[in-house]
Amino acid sequence: MSEAREAPYVTMQRMLGLDNVQLDPNRPYPPIMQPIIAAVRARGNVLAAIEGVVRGFGFSEFLFGSTAAHHPNSAKSAKPLSGITPVWALSNAPLAWAQEYVNFGFIEVDPRVQGVIDSALPVYWDQSLQGSSENLDRFLQRASQYGIRSGVSYLIPSPDRFGCIAAYSSDRPFLDDVSKGLLMQHEASLLSFGTYCHELLVRQMVRRGARPLVPGVSFTQREREILRITAGGATNEDAAKSLRISERTVQAHMDTIRLKLKAATRSEALLLAERAGLIDFPK
Repeated sequence: MSEAREAPYVTMQRMLGLDNVQLDPNRPYPPIMQPIIAAVRARGNVLAAIEGVVRGFGFSEFLFGSTAAHHPNSAKSAKPLSGITPVWALSNAPLAWAQEYVNFGFIEVDPRVQGVIDSALPVYWDQSLQGSSENLDRFLQRASQYGIRSGVSYLIPSPDRFGCIAAYSSDRPFLDDVSKGLLMQHEASLLSFGTYCHELLVRQMVRRGARPLVPGVSFTQREREILRITAGGATNEDAAKSLRISERTVQAHMDTIRLKLKAATRSEALLLAERAGLIDFPK
């Protein structure tokens, strides 16, 4: 790998905290993970090690993503959660593309993400999706500028309440039947690799408080307390008594919560906060 290519990886690795990944000494890892395990133990270039494995399957770009919302935009008629729920991402894509992705809210139309929302099966996508919608066309056009033109994505099982994906992309504009057949042969390996990378790297990133790609909405401690109490069916008066503050103060906090979530009503704010996974509500 050239020095020009190496430098952004080093910067990204430090930003994501990949220099401090902890390995379970009692856990065996499959052969496909050995390059990554070796890089972690040597405090080497983990991103480059992942890319090496991914290129062995014919891909040039990888994305392991995790969001606090189980389904980032599962209800087609519901308000999109882009910009509300935090999204963490581990990828070798250029930082310039990551910034565009955030600025344009591409998560709402990204076929790699939206596909696994609708199905637990692998999602194959390419430039044949052009013409489906104006926003999707914009995503495909901009992604193509960074060599992301087709690929496959998988829903990753997680013990957390988070929604997680593993996506692999290439600069090939179309996936023919032969290409899809080859990918199907490697399906188990690609899914296994994504699952291990999520468990070993992404979950540790989230737990250590790594900066998410999309920050999402944050609440103060008092706002979280009010959300928890009112989500259980309590009125503002009930919340005021429980927290030993005035009812007017509770209402002021609730108004701030609604503004942060861009919700028209208290009920919509509670629903959005729950869907976005921003807070744990009582069962």
